[in-house]
Amino acid sequence: MIGQIVDTVTNIRTVKLFAHDRAEDRAALDSLATYRARAVDWAALAVWFRFLLFVLERRLPVAMVGYGVWGWTGGTVTSGDIAAVGGMAIRLAHDRLGQLDADDDLCRSGRGRGWDAAR
Repeated sequence: MIGQIVDTVTNIRTVKLFAHDRAEDRAALDSLATYRARAVDWAALAVWFRFLLFVLERRLPVAMVGYGVWGWTGGTVTSGDIAAVGGMAIRLAHDRLGQLDADDDLCRSGRGRGWDAAR
């Protein structure tokens, strides 16, 4: 898409001399339709990736504590180990939740992820 625009602008005199309005319009519309379809496909992939990441992030702390308690009932893990694992699980859950909130706040405010560098 970008290449077509650059090529057209660069060779505007030639395009004006030999252009066929309907053919040019059809080519532009086809190019935009292809671009939109690819953007929608990428967005769907990104949504599924974020959803999967969200699910895994929620299961990891629960699994850590669950396996700790399971090991404690079997006598292979001490209560101190469970406390340490619980602390790590809370830290992981809190840090990631905080990161998601911070990302959303930055995106809504127009700051972050390269926006500051552009100003």
